[in-house]
Amino acid sequence: MLRYFFCLSFVVPLALNLVLSEIKSYISKRRWLRRIFGLCLFLILLGIGVVVYLNQFGLPGFAKRGVQQRLAELGIQLDFDWLRMDFDGTWKARHLTVGQTDSVGELSVSLDDVSIRPYYSSLFSSRPKLKELGIIGLALKGDMEKGGTNLPPFSLAWPDAGIYWNDKEVLSSTNLQGEAFGVEIDVSLNITNTLALKDLSQYFSGRPGKNESSSIVETTTFTAEEVAKKLKPIKNQLAMWLESRDQIDFQEKPVIRFSLRGNAGLSESLSGGFMMEIGETRFQIGGFERFNFDLNLLNKQESKGNEDRLTGKFNLVGLDTKWAKSESLTGRVSSFSLATNMLPHSIEYQIESSGIDSTKMKLATGSIKGSAIQLPSTAGYFKHQLKGLFREFKFAGQERLDSVNWTLQLTNSLANPLPNKALLDLSLDSFTSTNGVFDLVNINANLEHLNSSIYGDENLDYWVKLAPYKIHFNGSAKQINDGKNLGIDDLLLKGQWKFPNLILDQFDANFGEGAMRASAALNVETRLVKATSNIDFDLYETIDLLSPKAQRWIRQFRWDSAPVISSTIQATLPEWTDKNPDWRVQVRPSLLINGKINSGPLSFRGIELDDAQTDIQYANQTWRLPNLVASRPEGKLKFALISQTGSRDFHFDFHSAINPQAIIPALKDEKQKRAFNLFDFEKSPVVEGQVWGRWREPDQTSFQAKIEATNFTFRAQQVDSMAAGMLLTNGMLSATNIVLARPEGVVTLDALGFDVKRKRLFLTNVIGQVDLVAVSKAIGSKTAKALEPYQFLDPAKVKVNGWIQTGPGRNPASLHFKVDGGAFKFNRFNSQDMNGEIFWSGNSITLTNVISEFYGGELSGDLFAKFNNKQSSEIDFNLQAKQMGLTGFMSDILGRDSGLRGELDGVLDIKAISNDWSSWNGDASISLKDGYLWELPLFGIFSPVLDQMAPGLGASKFSKGTGDFKIINSIVKTRNLELKSPLVRLQYKGDVDFEGKIDAGVVAEPLRDAWVIGSVLGPVLNLALSPIERMLKFRVTGTLNKPEMELKHIPKILLVPVQIPLKLFDDIVPDEISNPKSLKNPKQKN
Repeated sequence: MLRYFFCLSFVVPLALNLVLSEIKSYISKRRWLRRIFGLCLFLILLGIGVVVYLNQFGLPGFAKRGVQQRLAELGIQLDFDWLRMDFDGTWKARHLTVGQTDSVGELSVSLDDVSIRPYYSSLFSSRPKLKELGIIGLALKGDMEKGGTNLPPFSLAWPDAGIYWNDKEVLSSTNLQGEAFGVEIDVSLNITNTLALKDLSQYFSGRPGKNESSSIVETTTFTAEEVAKKLKPIKNQLAMWLESRDQIDFQEKPVIRFSLRGNAGLSESLSGGFMMEIGETRFQIGGFERFNFDLNLLNKQESKGNEDRLTGKFNLVGLDTKWAKSESLTGRVSSFSLATNMLPHSIEYQIESSGIDSTKMKLATGSIKGSAIQLPSTAGYFKHQLKGLFREFKFAGQERLDSVNWTLQLTNSLANPLPNKALLDLSLDSFTSTNGVFDLVNINANLEHLNSSIYGDENLDYWVKLAPYKIHFNGSAKQINDGKNLGIDDLLLKGQWKFPNLILDQFDANFGEGAMRASAALNVETRLVKATSNIDFDLYETIDLLSPKAQRWIRQFRWDSAPVISSTIQATLPEWTDKNPDWRVQVRPSLLINGKINSGPLSFRGIELDDAQTDIQYANQTWRLPNLVASRPEGKLKFALISQTGSRDFHFDFHSAINPQAIIPALKDEKQKRAFNLFDFEKSPVVEGQVWGRWREPDQTSFQAKIEATNFTFRAQQVDSMAAGMLLTNGMLSATNIVLARPEGVVTLDALGFDVKRKRLFLTNVIGQVDLVAVSKAIGSKTAKALEPYQFLDPAKVKVNGWIQTGPGRNPASLHFKVDGGAFKFNRFNSQDMNGEIFWSGNSITLTNVISEFYGGELSGDLFAKFNNKQSSEIDFNLQAKQMGLTGFMSDILGRDSGLRGELDGVLDIKAISNDWSSWNGDASISLKDGYLWELPLFGIFSPVLDQMAPGLGASKFSKGTGDFKIINSIVKTRNLELKSPLVRLQYKGDVDFEGKIDAGVVAEPLRDAWVIGSVLGPVLNLALSPIERMLKFRVTGTLNKPEMELKHIPKILLVPVQIPLKLFDDIVPDEISNPKSLKNPKQKN
């Protein structure tokens, strides 16, 4: 609406002049033009009336309301007291207020007096121009909100401030000063040729100026949304300042002064300055004591031609924040002259600091010196040279860095501070810490902007910022040491970046012995990374840099010289926008590794090897070692592994010709070490097979193998050869076709199985003829010692079936033995043949069908034993002896030829507790034929007495002997032991315990069974001899080896003649008889 009034004020006078001139030429010619003349005159008078009205009364109410309504549609509130137009076309307004309100907040500007005169001809274009502008009295009000929170309202008022502009492009100010947001501001402007400043803004913004002569007419259609969008950044900045202002406490009101004078088109005429002074200030994260900043600009006359036109300095004292403290921070800036664009031709600056102290670092001193030169060839671009030096870094721990020295050269524009070109040299000198040291690190980088198109792929994330650049970089480091094992003499790297490829051309690390050579390339678009490496240094030098799992793996190896490892690696990295990637899930499926390892002499878990080599591969989440070969003096180990990382399934083939005892150092269990030491191989066995399963799930492990071994010993027992096939599957270990050869014969096993879960060993058809002594020694020293009294003089034939519980279980075994042996020796007893069966079931053992040739006769019987938890057993056995020769039996007992003779039959039936001699109970009976027993002390004690009665009576042969026994609680009782000979009959009644104590009665009956007396004279003789028989009744006490007797019916004084030969009897009887070990109570101490 205002534009229409501006146009009317211009058009009406112009039309009036044109109409009057034409009327004068045509009025006399055409009469019909009178009407037109009258109309024009009316319009002229109307125009004059409008102008006079606008000058005297101002914009009428209906027009004002129309303007306000139109602006309200754009979200703008407009109000003024009056709006008038002077006759020179200048519009003046009193108390003009313009405001805008939206969801961000309310903002309004009030001007006390405003005068504006446009170029009326420009009102018909899209870019109106001003001829004059004047503002007196300035006020600003606002009510902002941020994050849904209403901020405190603000207002500022500078009633005396004045800003002026005229068609001569002069911008000036008067009394432009006052308080704003708690800061005292004073601005002074007096600038001619002001429009030249637009070029300066173009340098800062980077946008080219618009061509005034362009024929293209730009039109802008304003809406409420467009207006709000343009004002939103201003409101956001005000809201941010208001929010932070409440957290800042100025102890003194800060002061800001700015002045600028001169011709904007002539840089040498400009002068002015900028000053900021802030006293003690506190804010949320800290504060400072004082901050000063002064910048002065002198014109050419003021600088006298030899002084810097632009000088400045700042000083920050007592900075103290929650991150760092600084005693002082100072800076200086200077420039000799300004260019035509009013920017410095060149500028020099310096910043110095001291006493910087942060929570993680302390810096003694630091300085930055630099210069910037405006490039004449490229408008708005500067070339910078900077040099920095920082001394005495101390970090939170005990880390220290002596100095950081760097230089930087770059070019950039004011519109874009990011460099167009840059060259960086960085040097770090002498770093020490508890975790390591280095002497010197140098880094060089060269950056160039390619002016390429902007890459807007959001998936590239931070790589987008590097996309327009090309970078070459290299670096070096010397004497790197981690204080433990790592020691790098020097480190070199070289690389480059050009979108989309990041390439590491060289990565060389030289150690005391050996080196590492590597290179890598990354395509950031495909995220594909490839790397190659070749290392021959001792991996223990870098072991502390590895993960605990990798450290444990490497510590298993030892080597004289480091292995040579070459490899290539390829993988696709996670999406760049993924800030918390799962590397196992996202990278592992694409990972490819191809490598080769070669090593000289080394050890693995103490296993010594001459050399080892293998290829190593990883693809499709599967590890492969296809051809591992490890050598020892006695042979080679060949190994091929496939292991899937996802399912953890594995499978490997192996072929071993090394001595199994070589793995003893790798064993941790002392029992396992002792078990391997039981073997002694003259020639290494050959083991070939496969193993498959799943890592960390032993129950899923299976293997199949074939074993062949020759000329070895086990517990010093010779084995000529052994062959077997083995299989472990579903928790069952089985061996088939087992053949074991020894000098005396061959043992075969149809099958041997071991249930890993139940710890149960199964034997099927173990058949062979072996030396059972060798077998017992192979089982163990305890077994060998326990079976030492039992010896087959010739290898016995054995057949075994059943199972044995090797671990915890309810039943220890279920085995069936068949033994077909030859000559057999038990302690001092000898047999020419021994056969029988053994059944071992649970906690019981049964010996049955035992038949043995025994001293010309036969010994047979059965035994049942049931074990309990007290290391004892309940035993029940029955033995029968037939036609056993007493001479050989007693000779083996005595260890010499025995004079005892006879043929013995007997039965023994016993129940007892194995380790309790007082628990024996049972029955026994014997029958003797043609026996001579006088050498036994128990019988020989009567020989002298009987010989006194009749020579030879005490040495007669017993033609028959019988007796029955009861064993009750380990006391042997008899009531009918009777020995008969033609000259004498002996009858025993009494008890003998297991300690050999005797309490018995003996009756000697001479000539009772003499064949010459017969049945007729027998009764007569018995009657005649009855007084003598009464005299020959004895009581026997003492022990079996030292029996004592006395005649029941003869005084002791009469026995002196008999005691003398009894003393001689002790010298005659050997020790084995007088103190038989077999009768000794096992409870007695040796």
